[in-house]
Amino acid sequence: MKQRHTEDYRSLFNRVDFKLASSPEQKAMPTDKRIEQFAQTADPELAALLFQFGRYLMISGSRPGGQPLNLQGMWNKDTIPAWNCGYTININTEMNYWPAELTNLSECQQPLFRMIRELAVSGAETARNMYNRRGWVAHHNTSIWRESLPNDNVPTASFWPMVQGWLCSHLWEHYQFTQDETFLKNEAYPLMKGAAEFFADWLIEDENGYLVTPVGVSPENRFITEDGQTAAMSMGPTMDMAIIRETFTRTIEASEMFNLDESLRNELKNKLARLQPYQIGERGQLQEWIYDFKEAEPQHRHFSHLYGFHPSDQITPDKTPELFNAVRKTLELRGDLASGWSMGWKINCWARLLDGNHAYKIIANLFNPVGFGNSAHKGGGLFRNLLCAHPPFQIDGNFGYTAGVVEMLLQSHTGYIHLLPALPDVWKEGSVSGLKARGNFEIAMNWQDGILTEVKIRSLSGKSCTLRTSRPFTVKQNGKTISTSSPVQSNGKEYHQALFDTQKGDKFVITIIN
Repeated sequence: MKQRHTEDYRSLFNRVDFKLASSPEQKAMPTDKRIEQFAQTADPELAALLFQFGRYLMISGSRPGGQPLNLQGMWNKDTIPAWNCGYTININTEMNYWPAELTNLSECQQPLFRMIRELAVSGAETARNMYNRRGWVAHHNTSIWRESLPNDNVPTASFWPMVQGWLCSHLWEHYQFTQDETFLKNEAYPLMKGAAEFFADWLIEDENGYLVTPVGVSPENRFITEDGQTAAMSMGPTMDMAIIRETFTRTIEASEMFNLDESLRNELKNKLARLQPYQIGERGQLQEWIYDFKEAEPQHRHFSHLYGFHPSDQITPDKTPELFNAVRKTLELRGDLASGWSMGWKINCWARLLDGNHAYKIIANLFNPVGFGNSAHKGGGLFRNLLCAHPPFQIDGNFGYTAGVVEMLLQSHTGYIHLLPALPDVWKEGSVSGLKARGNFEIAMNWQDGILTEVKIRSLSGKSCTLRTSRPFTVKQNGKTISTSSPVQSNGKEYHQALFDTQKGDKFVITIIN
């Protein structure tokens, strides 16, 4: 049994190798002591260990045939656990699965996909009986029974009929990383279609002629009204519009790929063009609600209005530089301290802002010892066993961290593969192999003094590849140069980029020009 277990586990875990260097003295210290001194003395190897710990939790806790990871995963210790050890699906469940595709654990998403299929069954009843709408809907929380109605009686969270769009993004991302068109057509598209149908029926026209949701929340935040009252619900919160924009765009693309549902496709195209656009508030921040309300809690742990930036791909430095800078302002206003899972999200966002040192600052905050040592700050952090202390214990912070580390090393959501986009100064030397990029590419790379020294790319589906780095490079196959990079400008910085075609199984070596 142990041999079978070991072979099974290693077949997944050994796909990715990640090395960062720490001193021999640090390596000899017990883990809890290393956590205590992390904020004062950089310990890169411990950061790499926590990355792999997230992969260990994924492999151990989410396998085909089982249930998806909930708030505490398999590691709940309480008879009556926090939040019933359930599925909070306004970010926490989704965050659990952010690292799955990135870290070469694609099959570990299968329990989540099963839950989405089952939730769509009850969700179709809720769409019909509660809303009199097409498609399917669910709200901020569910359990093993897959209830789709609002629950918990918490206005800031309960009335949020948007989760089906976010869940369907995981189906789309699985296709992006695997290029499995059979999965997209037969499993993902019917669920995406149902989500899009509900949203299409749910929208109304506002006073400016834009289509918005008639009522919604920005989980789980509140705002101050003009007469000084605290409220949570309004028309067209930014997160609502971001999720609908994403769902419509991707459903249209899949419909065109397979020539399905032309009438629905045309309806979605029409409504997509009329959606309320993103807005920038008076402080230069990305606006969270349809009006520029004052927040009741300016440094709230949720920043749901950044959905279009991360985990979605709607706001990028190349295509939407003004919104990109508004995202930065939003994160500056929110601050760097938060609960564990919120810090996990902030690491991902600062990485996508291409600011590796700020992302690392959040990492240092996450290594706050909770329940032992001298806590560096109040709030979330890590227990001595490396599990995330929300507080209380929640496992999503571990997965958010692991995904965030990948975003610091490799990004592919913008239509190109960006190598070392947000490497912090403290990780001057390192290597990683087995990371996945959209288009079904597998990446291995080494760096020294913060500069790439060796890169290898393997094409698993034969798609064309666009590559971006901070230094000029050439692409070689079998010793022959097939492409050379050209300089490109992005958000005031110069990068180097090249496009090359691939066949399935091709291997490429990237040579950096110093």
